[in-house]
Amino acid sequence: MTQEIIITLIAILFSGFIGLVGYWLKSVYAEFKLLLKELMDYTNKLEQLIVGIQIHIDKAIEEDIREIKTDIKTLYQRTNKHDNQLAALSK
Repeated sequence: MTQEIIITLIAILFSGFIGLVGYWLKSVYAEFKLLLKELMDYTNKLEQLIVGIQIHIDKAIEEDIREIKTDIKTLYQRTNKHDNQLAALSK
């Protein structure tokens, strides 16, 4: 009789323990799922930010190239003007 009561109590305690572990795993899974969703949202925002920065850098580089080309054209024009003036003075 005593042994049956002990076995019954152990079975009840074991069932309760399994229930608590199951509930804990369910809670942890829900928290993990929420954390993973937030992490994915944050990662997507970072990717969008990086793309925006890359576009901004590309536009700035293109603008710098245009400015350098304009400066080179101006320098060539000045050089040609000075060459013509030197040629005129040499005659």
